[in-house]
Amino acid sequence: FAQFGEIHFRDGERRVLERLINSDYRIIATGGGAFINEKTRSLILEKTVAIWINCDVATLVERTARKDSRPLLKNGNPQEILSRLYEERAEMYAQAPVHVTSDKGPHEHTVVKILEALDKWL
Repeated sequence: FAQFGEIHFRDGERRVLERLINSDYRIIATGGGAFINEKTRSLILEKTVAIWINCDVATLVERTARKDSRPLLKNGNPQEILSRLYEERAEMYAQAPVHVTSDKGPHEHTVVKILEALDKWL
């Protein structure tokens, strides 16, 4: 990401996801940036069941602060950056056929919501 830029990174990400989707893997989790790439999003929407796990920006700030490995958050205020990214990306994320809202509770609560949403969708 740092050496070649986001466009190069997203292209490599798409190639890896394509290999994973065409393999025996049944669950693949991506970061939010993967789905904004048009080719990647088309691939995911065509060959998988995409699930948008949504949450408020404050929760995103808290979760992303746990690691200092997110290149888009390194230069600036994470709250402002995540708010802007959310605004820019929400329309693309909304293309996922299954939507789940995550909150600050245990991850198990989100897993249950995902299973319930999948059950309704199927």
